[in-house]
Amino acid sequence: MKSLKYLVLGLLIAFSTGQLVGQASGYYSLDYMKVEPANVQDYLACEKAWKKIHAYKKEKGQIQSWALDQVMSPSGANVEYNFVTRHSYKDRHQLAAHQEGSFMPENWESLLTAEEIALVNRTGSLRTLVKSEVWSAEERVLAEDLSDANVHVFNFFKMPEGVGRSAHLEMERALWMPFHKANIKNGKSKGWVLLNRELPMGSGYGYDIATVDVYTDMGQFWEPFDAATFEKLHPGKSMNDIMEQTRALGMRKSAEVRRSVDALE
Repeated sequence: MKSLKYLVLGLLIAFSTGQLVGQASGYYSLDYMKVEPANVQDYLACEKAWKKIHAYKKEKGQIQSWALDQVMSPSGANVEYNFVTRHSYKDRHQLAAHQEGSFMPENWESLLTAEEIALVNRTGSLRTLVKSEVWSAEERVLAEDLSDANVHVFNFFKMPEGVGRSAHLEMERALWMPFHKANIKNGKSKGWVLLNRELPMGSGYGYDIATVDVYTDMGQFWEPFDAATFEKLHPGKSMNDIMEQTRALGMRKSAEVRRSVDALE
């Protein structure tokens, strides 16, 4: 399997209407896929073929990177989706141009073998596209060495009624970003990213903001939470105070553990 370093490199390169807050440092379009167990091997081969098309688009400056992730948790027959693909863009101009242009290059068949063309033509039968989203990257804190990072956790937050996204984003910057910087310095994680949902628009969506916690492996993921470091960074505030303030500005609705399967280097 490819290392999560490719995920994070993608985040480095690229990761309402009244929703925009501050200056985004990159954009991502995420497609959530449901793949039945019998189709997994063919689906992975299909994505390998698609990777060549994405590589061509990257070469032409249409995207910054592409990646394929598998959802490790939640899992089981009843999950809504189990794979996620991600295109990254350096700015809103590149994103807009990609959205307005043809998704498939005119010469896409010349990029593939006959077997790969057949796989691409089977895409719709190998997976179900459950939903698509666009996110902007508001903040990123990443380790210098990402070569051994393999696990990342997406945390999805919903704003309470009357709370704007800007309040939650500023809280994340003030309270949680220093903690994740300390974790990286202390070798307890590989990174943290703060994301803002841009599409679909509207307050009725299930979540508004996401954070991504990056880990070397599941062993690092299961390390106990370091409350002492957190309280040292915020003198006079207990962990209970911090959690209460966090929840008042946005509840974590769900979280997913994902691993990187493949990506453009």
